Amino acid sequence: MAGGTHTERDVIDFLFAGRCVLWANGDSGVLCEIEDYPRMRVCRYWAAGGSLDDLLPMEADIEAWARAQGCQRMEILGRVGWARQLGYDRRGTWMTKELS
Repeated sequence: MAGGTHTERDVIDFLFAGRCVLWANGDSGVLCEIEDYPRMRVCRYWAAGGSLDDLLPMEADIEAWARAQGCQRMEILGRVGWARQLGYDRRGTWMTKELS
């Protein structure tokens, strides 16, 4: 899962510990986590699965939640194809989107 960095059990443990949040729609889902850098708080998408038709409608709600958590930026660690679909800038495979 997540490129081999986590097992299903790891994800469950993270969810119960509050280290990540699961957003679900239909049979699709996204895992997000808050990352506090020294000068910025960001919300990172780090695992997603399902259909793009289910995933895309969740973006506005996730971004609103991230703003409410004090995040200034969204990040995606994942496939480059997501950058084009979600309007992110490509910085290698680390994609970012500023929250206004």
